Amino acid sequence: MEQTEASKFTATWVESPIYKNGMSDNLIQYRKGLSNKLTDKQAAWQTWSGRQAEKHGFTNVTVNKIENGVQAVFTK
Repeated sequence: MEQTEASKFTATWVESPIYKNGMSDNLIQYRKGLSNKLTDKQAAWQTWSGRQAEKHGFTNVTVNKIENGVQAVFTK
């Protein structure tokens, strides 16, 4: 089977009652980063998704505010 490599990864982190704490773990981690005076981009890299993206060679992130959360777009 041929393998392909992704060059873009979009992560959506939101508040929702489906989550035990009312928001996704990534959004909790992201907001904790912001409360520690990190920039939007720095905070995105501190999430589980950000660490996985970095591990797989992604080097850029764009953070967009969306209704009830954040969307982070990781690219190579």
